[in-house]
Amino acid sequence: MAATAFSQTSEPCGTSPSLLDNNMTASDNLAAFASRNKVIFLHPAEQRSFGGPQLSGPISYLRYVRLLSGEFLLCVGFQGGTQIYSEDGSFLLHLVSTEQGNNSDAFVEKLSSHRAACALLPSANREVLAFGDHRGTVQLVDYRHPNNFANLSENIPSHTSGVTCLECVNFLHASRMSMVATAENGQQQLSSELVVGHEDGSILWWTVATPGERIQMSKLHQDSFEDVPVNICATGGTFMVVGFGSGRLIVYTIAARERFAEIAAHARWITGLAFNPKQELLVSCAEDTVCNVWRVSEEAGVLLVHSSVVDTKLLTGCCWLSSTEIGIPAYDSEAYFRLKL
Repeated sequence: MAATAFSQTSEPCGTSPSLLDNNMTASDNLAAFASRNKVIFLHPAEQRSFGGPQLSGPISYLRYVRLLSGEFLLCVGFQGGTQIYSEDGSFLLHLVSTEQGNNSDAFVEKLSSHRAACALLPSANREVLAFGDHRGTVQLVDYRHPNNFANLSENIPSHTSGVTCLECVNFLHASRMSMVATAENGQQQLSSELVVGHEDGSILWWTVATPGERIQMSKLHQDSFEDVPVNICATGGTFMVVGFGSGRLIVYTIAARERFAEIAAHARWITGLAFNPKQELLVSCAEDTVCNVWRVSEEAGVLLVHSSVVDTKLLTGCCWLSSTEIGIPAYDSEAYFRLKL
């Protein structure tokens, strides 16, 4: 396949992004990144930036979570938990505090933080938000439309090391699709699969279901590496891609949870992955200053369709600003970069 040409420009954003993995996220209208303890919003269509919420400590992650209704929630992690905001950050909707563990070291507990978030179990009236923390636990929060949150007592059991990334995977096959089914007791049952990466190199698949009101979960599969998974991205309903600290990408088939391909994608730590469902393109960026764009298909495998050096500084994330444009922030730079197809 011929290379896909992108034109590159830079745009001022007024402040330097923090040195975080996955430090850019986007809704349909806005993009955002973390600068120390503050959220910075970008309005790509109007070519402007503006300041958002300022937290009491350094931001550990941020992510837009899209709900089934089309609404976006902005989840911002810090030492102590996650604050959930409206799309433009103007309203604080809910605080999810990290659960206290049994660690006798008060300093470690004080530094507790969430590191990732995603949405599960999409339905018209109820969804569940998942938050991974430094201890390896995934906390679950019930969300009822509109803006009614409740912390749940059910959690994904703690692993031996902290969560680095997580993603909800939906399916196209009727047998395992995130869909409404009928349980044996006649109640409607909704289920999703949650994929969680951990600091010790483990990647765990969990099924999460709601037979009635109560949530149930069980571990489906585990894969292990001598490497750190730092980002997970679902590419539609067929593939899931995991980026690692070594710079490699591993592509899994969602249906079988099997490795489909392994690519030496970057020379250094991968800091961002994002998928464009309209163009069916996956973008990756890393500390090696390179942005790569891939096409993943069952027929052709994984094809590199674009590669370019974005800047001489460390890239800290990436997202699709639209179906034809990628946004990339760089550490120690008061500008972000726009790659247009």
